[in-house]
Amino acid sequence: MGHKEGYCSSAFRWNASRRKSAIRSVTIMEVGNGRGRNIDVLINRTRVRMMVDTGADITIVSSRLWQQMGEPVLKPSTIMARTASGEQLNLPGEFTAEITLAQQREDCVIRVASENLSLFGRDAMDIFNLWNVPLATVCNQLSSVSMGSNYFKDFEDLFLDEPGCCKKGRIQLVLKEGAIPVFRPKRPVAYAMMAAVNGELDRLEREGIITPVDYSSWAAPIVVVRKANGSIRICGDYSTGLNDALQPHQYPIPRPEDIFTALGQSKIFSQIDLSDAFLQVEVEENCRELLTVNTHRGLYVYNRLPPGIKSAPGPSSNSWTLCCRD
Repeated sequence: MGHKEGYCSSAFRWNASRRKSAIRSVTIMEVGNGRGRNIDVLINRTRVRMMVDTGADITIVSSRLWQQMGEPVLKPSTIMARTASGEQLNLPGEFTAEITLAQQREDCVIRVASENLSLFGRDAMDIFNLWNVPLATVCNQLSSVSMGSNYFKDFEDLFLDEPGCCKKGRIQLVLKEGAIPVFRPKRPVAYAMMAAVNGELDRLEREGIITPVDYSSWAAPIVVVRKANGSIRICGDYSTGLNDALQPHQYPIPRPEDIFTALGQSKIFSQIDLSDAFLQVEVEENCRELLTVNTHRGLYVYNRLPPGIKSAPGPSSNSWTLCCRD
């Protein structure tokens, strides 16, 4: 009894004869002050600052932190933990919690210790697959930061339901020399989708994104795409003629090495999800007829940049280059 499981054959014979489970012994290490090796994680939606400890076999929080989390139900500890000096560590119990780290959520077993410990151990690193990530990257960049309610009040116009409008410039579409206008007939809309399509067309017209017209030399049929949240997106099928007639936008796409170098000195990173991103960029008035779509309700011209245009990713990327610094 007391031999380490998996390393001593006598431990297996002792378990077979006594018909009991061996207690697995693990090591807990905390070297130095841990400065520069701390991360902020969410444990059951409670923010906790932990030290990344690759020498600790398990993830541990103190009894005080466990109480701040609302005292989740504890189960008897299944392991016996010892410190690096060989002293036994008192573990009142363990619980399973959801840990959120850099937008990734995983379930992990967390042990509660009587001592003042807050260690992100090797078991959690296995779950989050962090072994191939440099330790400095884990500590410096994988910290979750929540936005306070003041941001939504101070920048209320940025969090409205309707799409915004980019004021940095307008999109110019250039036709190839000798391009001939292509007019395609409308496509039928399934009766089950008719109400949703009409509602989306009404929204786009109400927000000034599209405008009905009576005549156009160009026209493309629409394609209805259902989003993951259940809503729909109306796109023009510009592969029917317009895309072949457009000059490609020669925007130089940066290499990954260039991007990483530019972000090397950054400290705060944020994920932004623009609502109807393409539709936030205006199109020059003399180019809007090219973007005409043919629907079951007639012709509409796009005043904003619609998805489906071959050259759309180039100018939109050029307009929305975002640099994140200190």
